[in-house]
Formats: sequence, C-alpha cells, structure tokens
Amino acid sequence: MSTSDSIVSSQTKQSSWRKSDTTWTLGLFGTAIGAGVLFFPIRAGFGGLIPILLMLVLAYPIAFYCHRALARLVSFWL
Repeated sequence: MSTSDSIVSSQTKQSSWRKSDTTWTLGLFGTAIGAGVLFFPIRAGFGGLIPILLMLVLAYPIAFYCHRALARLVSFWL
C-alpha cells in the first residue's frame, strides 16, 4: 500500500456521515426554530392558547437537545 493509497483511503473514510454531522444538523435546525419562535407569539396570539401550547410541546425538546449537543461539542473542543 503506497502513501497515495493510504491518503485516498483515509479521505474516503472521512466522507461518510458521522454522528457529529447529525449533531450539527440538529443544532442548526434547533437554532433556526428558536429564532423563528421569537416572533411566533405575536401571530399565535390571534389563534388562541392551544397553538401556543402545541408549539411549546414541539419546539422545547428540539431546542433543548440541540443546544445540549452543541454545548457538549464546544466543551469537547476546549
């Protein structure tokens, strides 16, 4: 196995989907949801209490787990 083969082999292994890719994807999605929810109560006030509670139940776990994963990733780098 030559040096160029080992470089190509190592680059091929790195291009597969990793757990950290999933973490970043979910983190960015959770951050986008969090930014969108800032203005949500203004429009949701017209719909009543049920849509606000439904959004809270759906958005909280997404934001919580994504930011927890992002915090773990950042603390891993430090």
